[in-house]
Amino acid sequence: MTLVGKEPIPDDAEATYIYRKPEAVVRNEFTAVIERDEDWYVAHCLEIPGAHGQGKTREDALDNLAEAILLHLEMRRDDGLRSVPQDARREVIVVQ
Repeated sequence: MTLVGKEPIPDDAEATYIYRKPEAVVRNEFTAVIERDEDWYVAHCLEIPGAHGQGKTREDALDNLAEAILLHLEMRRDDGLRSVPQDARREVIVVQ
């Protein structure tokens, strides 16, 4: 992995670390499984249990699923941050 931004970072600064691994499979890509249920398309995400979408068209179901994925990720972040002590240092890490 390559660490981008190797400069020392002051404790009060917000930092972003970017790790790049050429053979990495995980990105902002998720697996959508789409099924037909009479007049509706229903989609769910294998990597994020509970993320589902639906629509009258395949595209609508995928759009709805994308919104559900974003909502799930935001909620998980919010839930996780509630348990972080206020004096803990938080940083952003981007995996590409």
